[in-house]
Amino acid sequence: MSTEIEENEGERYNPVEEAAKSSVAKRERWFESVHSDLKGRLPVYASDWTVESSEQLKKIAAAALFAYFTSVLPAVIFGDTLALATDGTSGLSEVLMSTGGMGILYSVFAGQGLVIVGVTGPVVFFQITVWTLAAAMKAPFLQLNAWINIWCGVMHIIVAAGGYTKLIQRVTAFAGEIFGFFISLAYIYLGARNLVDLFPKDLSADDDLASTAVHLASAFASLVLAAFMFFPAIACHHAKQWRTMNDTGRWLTQSYGVVLVLVIVTALSYLPVFYNGSIDLERLPVPYVSASKGPVTSEYAGRTGWVVHLMGSDGDKQMQLWMVFIAILPAAMLLILFFFDHNVSSIMAQDPKFNLRKPASYNFDFAVLGCCVILCGIFGLPPGNGLIPQAPLHVRALAVVEYVDTPGGKREVYSEVVEKRWSNLLQSILCLLSVFLFPVLKLIPQAVLSGTFLYMGTSGFIGNGMFDRLECIFMQADRRPDLDFIRHVPWGQVLLYTILQLVSVVIIFVISFNFFLPDDSPSVAILFPIFIAILIPFRERWIPTHFTATELLHLDPPADLAEDLAQKEADFERTKPQLAPEDISLFQAFGRGRPMPRSAISPMSSGVEGAIRTLERSRSSPN
Repeated sequence: MSTEIEENEGERYNPVEEAAKSSVAKRERWFESVHSDLKGRLPVYASDWTVESSEQLKKIAAAALFAYFTSVLPAVIFGDTLALATDGTSGLSEVLMSTGGMGILYSVFAGQGLVIVGVTGPVVFFQITVWTLAAAMKAPFLQLNAWINIWCGVMHIIVAAGGYTKLIQRVTAFAGEIFGFFISLAYIYLGARNLVDLFPKDLSADDDLASTAVHLASAFASLVLAAFMFFPAIACHHAKQWRTMNDTGRWLTQSYGVVLVLVIVTALSYLPVFYNGSIDLERLPVPYVSASKGPVTSEYAGRTGWVVHLMGSDGDKQMQLWMVFIAILPAAMLLILFFFDHNVSSIMAQDPKFNLRKPASYNFDFAVLGCCVILCGIFGLPPGNGLIPQAPLHVRALAVVEYVDTPGGKREVYSEVVEKRWSNLLQSILCLLSVFLFPVLKLIPQAVLSGTFLYMGTSGFIGNGMFDRLECIFMQADRRPDLDFIRHVPWGQVLLYTILQLVSVVIIFVISFNFFLPDDSPSVAILFPIFIAILIPFRERWIPTHFTATELLHLDPPADLAEDLAQKEADFERTKPQLAPEDISLFQAFGRGRPMPRSAISPMSSGVEGAIRTLERSRSSPN
């Protein structure tokens, strides 16, 4: 392979075109890809539910709790945002019902049951846009939203039946790193913005000093609680690298540490130093729960139950036939959003670095997602899809994590993943049952939620190639780690590639959060999938004209090469020979050019003796 690269050093390399050339075949028959996915997953379906050891059980329990809290806490914020924007039409009850219900169906029926699904921020923005559209059309919101979901679900099934999810394979690491970086940055921004919003704005001399003091004290107390949540959570994330405690203690800390920190910090918020008349902490906004009836759908005049009457009305707003067909247009926009958001989430959850043993199931899973979206429309719920960063973080929670020393520092290696569906199912059931836990959820301070968002965003940067390159930019040149792209790619090209990715992240970020637009302007956040889509032709057409084959091989390797390298690295770390101290001294002596007497070679080093002879011959060779 290296010979071919050297021969084509000056050529422009496009892994997408190469893959397309090698995969030219007759047109797929309808549902052929879905059948192929089922053929690969059905034989291992029973093993997805079989727990073979207590270690696997521990992993499943830890991953379920971790996935639950990283799903339910954002759902609270999204539910509150949705309720405020839709006048209570849809809120926390609906978000939790969607996240939990879709999660249960997906964990049971999807091919790849490790992917966490739920309501995302872009979906909330989309729902708000549909609310605005319904008002402009004088259409009932629930009925219009139901038809949008139904059309979108049907489109999902059509895309899956035609095998078109293979187009997501054109999303290389270039776009994948941008998307993952954006999601992590969005979580950090939301967490930081929530903390900043706690401080009073436009203070003046006319303000009541007592209330201002309480307001400021509460804001600073929230900052302290957020820090108490964030820093221990990050430390627990890397507990396997600690030198304190034994293996079991470090594993328990890494698996359950974030959940434990959340409980401890919530308890701390009720100590007198935080819980007194001078401090008024804001806690999670949850709906009022009747002791007799329990949680129900959000209060709304046009809603009498969970099932939506598809051609019904809301007062003087009657669903018309033309509105049903107009709903196809926003449904297509939602399809684009889910096509990228869900499939990229699936790709990240099945990253080659995790060394998953069971096959993927992109087409069948997209069809299952489409059926879930249809059900969301019928029951008047916001639809959901694969979650980032929750999906890859969930897979990591199920993995056996080892830390190995590399030229670039310590690196996580995932030698095994407990590929079972139980953790996804259990966390989804907990999300669904959370509609009965509002009295408990309302005890959690908003600052703890902000700290959790900061943790999720920061931990999402780990393993992101774009983040690694950004770190190197701010390092002293002679102290940069000996990473692959630094050794093989000119630094100017590394800088250009990273700046292009960073500019893309900024553009998507500005669009997603409506920056520089008036407060009363409609949200343009639902357009961000289009800009993700633009990255594909940009990568295919423009990037190869400015980077050589060798440069792209190290900056944006093809998926099959990345998977092969990841597997080889993992195999090497698990099987590398263990050298005795005298063997290490032997190699050091060889490196310094000193002669190595035969007696210096210990019996344990017999396996490397041939390698030493090879090195000696290469040193003496004129070439």
